[in-house]
Amino acid sequence: MSFKKNIIAFIVISLLGTIGHFIFNWTGQNEIIALFFPVNESVWEHLKLVFLPFLIYSIIEYFSSKEKPDNYFPAVAIGILNAIFIIIAIYYIANGIIGYDVEFINIGSYYVGVLIGLCKRNKILSSKKFTSKGANIFFISNLIILGVLFAVFTNNPPSLGIFTPPMPV
Repeated sequence: MSFKKNIIAFIVISLLGTIGHFIFNWTGQNEIIALFFPVNESVWEHLKLVFLPFLIYSIIEYFSSKEKPDNYFPAVAIGILNAIFIIIAIYYIANGIIGYDVEFINIGSYYVGVLIGLCKRNKILSSKKFTSKGANIFFISNLIILGVLFAVFTNNPPSLGIFTPPMPV
């Protein structure tokens, strides 16, 4: 993937995620919108901001592109999962070291996560790994399961820290 396409992907995903942060409140806290966009300040809810924009961008890119790599969706899934992991890791490491929630670190972790997710996606695409039909089914299934978990845990979050909004300082 060209440098220009990577920059465009980063900007589009980042903008969609940034706007997505406000959509639930802009729509009067619509219950259907809640399935796709954060309803509170928990880490889990904010992971929707990378999942949905990355997935939407990737689907549009795939269907508008002449090239259709056999490992496209596995690469996307791995990119999204890497972005999610990075966001979670930065959040908990920073909060563990500092001892409280720091907003600019949280925001920065999102953009770092998107960047690393795209880099990982590109690395998988260029490696020609995960090209089998089984790999595609496995990774697409994982994306679907993750999407369902976002929807289910919006209304029924487990009693774990990742699902709890941070306490104000």
